[in-house]
This record gives sequence, structure tokens and C-alpha cells, in this order.
Amino acid sequence: MLAGLPELAAAGIVVRGDPTPWPKPHSEPLRLAASRLGIRPDACIWVGVDERDIVAGRAAGMFTVAAR
Repeated sequence: MLAGLPELAAAGIVVRGDPTPWPKPHSEPLRLAASRLGIRPDACIWVGVDERDIVAGRAAGMFTVAAR
């Protein structure tokens, strides 16, 4: 799926649901991504493709966008 999205080449980090013991919609994978980038979650833009992504982004305190 990601290979078909050239826009992601500019993304600082791409997060899947498995970098922590808590998969999305838990906010921890997103908080981990922000931490790895060295920025606060509220300074991030989170783009999600389904409801659990939107729930996770909002729970992490990120500006959250739904993509189709």
C-alpha cells in the first residue's frame, strides 16, 4: 500500500501498528514516532486511512487527517 503513495517520501516517519505492545487505536505507536523524531505529538500531523488511525491520532494529541 505505501509504495503507491509517493507523497510519503517526504514523511518524517511511517508508523505501523506493531512497534509497541499496544497496537492502534492505542496512541503509544504514534507517541513513539514523535519521540523518534524528537518532537512533541501536538507538533505532528497524523494521516490515517481508517477509523482506528483517526482514534489513535486524536488520542495522541496530533493534528489528525483522514485519507481515502
